[in-house]
Amino acid sequence: MNRTVWTGALLVALLSACGPDVTLVPRVVGGPGVDLPPEVMRWQKRGQFGRTDPDQRKEDMIECGVHRKYNFESPIGGIGFGARPGETTEQYMARRDKFRQCMKDKDYVQLGHKECGTVKENRGICK
Repeated sequence: MNRTVWTGALLVALLSACGPDVTLVPRVVGGPGVDLPPEVMRWQKRGQFGRTDPDQRKEDMIECGVHRKYNFESPIGGIGFGARPGETTEQYMARRDKFRQCMKDKDYVQLGHKECGTVKENRGICK
């Protein structure tokens, strides 16, 4: 047998010894069952919580530096602002801070997951 087959067989044997609860799919931050609303929904217009225009918010985020191809429905991730290849920590933090300030200048407030709740316990604030 070649090396690939042996490696695969060993992996299957090791995982099957762990029982039926083994998963190779990463779970959402916060543990199993957490159903967070899309990250972009945490940005709400001041005085309009729950009534912020999602299309306008998306355009404002793009103007503030979020790439147009970012998955705006993603429940995790920092609005597509992970460190880029070759980018220093200082450069990343400056870019992130510039985005946050731009959104604040457009009168947005960033709410926490605690204020928004999960999709199942929708509090009507983060839409």
